[in-house]
Amino acid sequence: MTEQFDPDNPLPYGGITDIHGNIVKAFTKEEEDAALAKVRKAFGKKK
Repeated sequence: MTEQFDPDNPLPYGGITDIHGNIVKAFTKEEEDAALAKVRKAFGKKK
């Protein structure tokens, strides 16, 4: 599934840029979901 590039929102799921604003790595939806799952597991509600 390839998404089209949107110049108004070039990194919809986050990514890495250099100091000049050039995109080095753009995260996919799956990569973002995996990262959020790790954060939620680490900082989830304590019972």
